[in-house]
Amino acid sequence: ERERERARLVETQAHISSSFGFTCTQRIMMQNIEDVLGRGEKLDQIGEKASNLRANAKNYEKAARDLNWQALLRKWAPVAGVSFAALLFLYLRFA
Repeated sequence: ERERERARLVETQAHISSSFGFTCTQRIMMQNIEDVLGRGEKLDQIGEKASNLRANAKNYEKAARDLNWQALLRKWAPVAGVSFAALLFLYLRFA
């Protein structure tokens, strides 16, 4: 779609060049067309950066979730292990 827009603008630019003999008006119109093309490229770059940001945010969310899970295990795994061992000992001792 961008290529079609660019082709249409270049065609308009060529039409302006052949239609007007005024160099000042021609220069202004050429500058306007170049500005429009530049804005389109900048919008494409912003869209690409937004996509990258979205992907990086998903990766960050997953990494944070994994780190929270690891911290939870580090905190409570020893308690669970000791509790299980104590219950097993009591069961074997009095059963």
